[in-house]
Amino acid sequence: MKYCISVLLIAFTSFSAFSQGTGLSATISYPITVGDNFLNEYTGFVDVGVQYRFWDLNVVNLGISINASFVGIPNPENEGEEFRGMLIHPTLFGEFPLGRNGEFKPIAGIGYGANRFVSTRNDDGFGDVTFKSTWEGIVLTAGASYDISQRFFVVALFDWAEINRSTITVSDDAFDNRGNIIKIGLGYRF
Repeated sequence: MKYCISVLLIAFTSFSAFSQGTGLSATISYPITVGDNFLNEYTGFVDVGVQYRFWDLNVVNLGISINASFVGIPNPENEGEEFRGMLIHPTLFGEFPLGRNGEFKPIAGIGYGANRFVSTRNDDGFGDVTFKSTWEGIVLTAGASYDISQRFFVVALFDWAEINRSTITVSDDAFDNRGNIIKIGLGYRF
């Protein structure tokens, strides 16, 4: 985790040195799992994202983004067990500048999520046993950002994911195949 944050800080610094008004921004947020779904046992650790706005139509700015949310279950019921996940969501989004200078921007987007989950358990006499699984599905995003200054902004987003997790051991009902995350954070515009 420290390595990931260090790499992102170096990358953001490099971007700002070489870009001026390029439509590129980066965010760091706190993800909160919400709703009655399989993610409700997980705790969010951090969400990092990069956004690129490629088309300014005055009424709407179109762009692409990629976010990675890191989640886990910090105190599982069985001692020695650890659960963690990384939710990666590339998204096509539109932001709608409102206000005197366009400082308030409602955001809507659609994307496709790849969600990687790992659980590790210490089996007596056999060492650690690790189970890995990846589920994919459609992600809808809604939220808003507000410019604090020319470079910094605050952002709040809601991600709703429809993920196909149906297997022999996972049912196909909505609880097991949907995930909701609210992300609240800070962004920097390069």
